[in-house]
Amino acid sequence: GAGAIEIRRAILAEYPADLVVWGQIGYDYMRLGRYSDAVDALRKQLERDSTDAASHINMATSLGHGTERAEGLKHYAKAFALQPSYLMITNLNHEYGRALILAGRPTDARQVFDTILKGDPDQRAQGERSIALLKMYQGTYGEAIERFRKATLLSQAPRRELTEARNRMFLASAQQEKGWRDSAAAELRAPHALFRKAYFEPQFLLYLGKALVLGQQLPLAVEVR
Repeated sequence: GAGAIEIRRAILAEYPADLVVWGQIGYDYMRLGRYSDAVDALRKQLERDSTDAASHINMATSLGHGTERAEGLKHYAKAFALQPSYLMITNLNHEYGRALILAGRPTDARQVFDTILKGDPDQRAQGERSIALLKMYQGTYGEAIERFRKATLLSQAPRRELTEARNRMFLASAQQEKGWRDSAAAELRAPHALFRKAYFEPQFLLYLGKALVLGQQLPLAVEVR
């Protein structure tokens, strides 16, 4: 938070040549949603150490919230060149692919998503979900449904209730777009059942309740709300 930034700036005042503190300040600003300040701090960090892969990722994320997405993609590419294993981190893989889609490069995004399909079940589940979302974006709902089904099966594991619930909600959305209302209704009941036995954060429950309302399952929606 802001307090941590002040402490880090005090460290810099004492040790101006420190090789990591600007990167930490940039990350703190990014977490606070102060993306312009984050970019400024991360530029200082990368001037000191251009091989800092984590700062390249944070720079790409921060730039993605502004108008410099093309520069952000360069930082993503640099980070993955420095640390190829980063591409197998589920959230980073999805964020990079999403950035490529927004840049009008869906074929490149698909290649990124395909990479993570070679990983463990959690990684494969994310890859299937990302590809499914790409297919929905492209309007090919039949393939999206099949991909969401695969993601759902892969996420049926202990302590993965929230992931499974998300995948089932996405699946229901694709089925609704396809006109399969009965199937979509059944899929929405599954996240509700998971909600009864596992903790879901309030933000997710807001989305689940809204989906149940749209799916005309009002008693379940009222319970979730």
